[in-house]
Amino acid sequence: MQEEKSCRQAQIEHTTKMIKMEEQYNRGRIRKNPRKGYAHESREPGYESWHDKYKHGRQWYAESTFSAVKRKSGEFERATKAKNMSNEIKLKYIFYNTIIKYDMPHTSFFASPI
Repeated sequence: MQEEKSCRQAQIEHTTKMIKMEEQYNRGRIRKNPRKGYAHESREPGYESWHDKYKHGRQWYAESTFSAVKRKSGEFERATKAKNMSNEIKLKYIFYNTIIKYDMPHTSFFASPI
């Protein structure tokens, strides 16, 4: 009997929580797509503060590095196990950093035959 009551009470609490979340969503507090909120916020006055707050425009730093590593070492991994794939990717970045450090611009390692 006690278990039924506690189970029923948990069900009531869960339902109440879902209703509250739906009410918040309907009032606009929770957005289905938060990206729209960021875009709306960026259009308001004070774009520079928004730019600094969300560190907008810094994604290309990572993307350019990923692109360079893929260009030098190939796009695919040869390993089949997840651990070995991870090790292979780590080695690619170590070699890429070595190339950058010692300034070897025309070096191509892991060149795959086409």
